[in-house]
Formats: sequence, structure tokens, C-alpha cells
Amino acid sequence: LAQSDESLHQLVREGILVADSKMFEIVKRFITSHASPNGYVFDGYPRNSRQFDGFRTLVKKNGARAAGIYIDLSDESVKTRLAGRFEFKNQRKVKREDDRSEVIQKRLTTFKQEALPLKDRFSKEFRLIEVDGEPPEEKVAGQIARELNRITNAS
Repeated sequence: LAQSDESLHQLVREGILVADSKMFEIVKRFITSHASPNGYVFDGYPRNSRQFDGFRTLVKKNGARAAGIYIDLSDESVKTRLAGRFEFKNQRKVKREDDRSEVIQKRLTTFKQEALPLKDRFSKEFRLIEVDGEPPEEKVAGQIARELNRITNAS
């Protein structure tokens, strides 16, 4: 998404979150234009209480089910993993602009202040799956895939 919108791409590079109203419109447009019997996976949404309120309204209005995945990972592991990410530009492997140490720290601080408090609210209203994020990434991805399969096959 951010790759196709320069204004969003600039925000991501600086570690600034997209405005709540813009995120809500993006998610709403996606849900209403992409029918899916198994649901959707939104990475990092909702990120704060305003986004959560809009998300809850959208889910209820569309008669959808919702589940969240909370990946429990230490700050040090987050920093290590993000510092090791790359992307390809012009067939060259380059460090992602949004994975600079100061941007990572800003994102962690924002996460703790705004997103982490949603964990309890989300678990009261929807299904919340907690995953240990410390094992190697392939194992974490496998655990998430198993949980998503279990949820979608249980309906």
C-alpha cells in the first residue's frame, strides 16, 4: 500500500503512522471491494483506540468475524529482526528506509503507548491469539498459519 502512495511511503520512512481516518477508509474500501469467506489479515491494524472503535463498527456492520494475533516479542528481538530486513530496488538489495534505529525506537514507543493497551479490549470483544515471537521466524510463521487454519476451518 505505502509503495503505491508517495505520501504514505514518506510517512512510513519517517516512522509516522498513517492518520486514523485514512486507515479506516483504506480498510473499509478493501473489505467492501474484496469479498472473502475466510476473512482478511490486516498487519498492524487497529493500532490505537480510535482505529479499534472504527474497526469494531465496521466488523459489526458487515456481520464479519474478527480475530487478532498478538506476537509477543522482546524489544531487543524486534530491533534485531527489523535491522536485518532488506528490500530490492533496481535489482539491488538495500536496507529498508523505515528500519533505521531511530525509526524503530519511535515505532516501539508508539506501539507501547497506543497499540498494546488494545490487547485487553480486543480479547474481550473478539478472539485474540497470542503467539510467542521469540523462536525463529519460520516457527512463528508456522504457528500463526496453524492458528489461522484452525480458525477458518472451525466455521
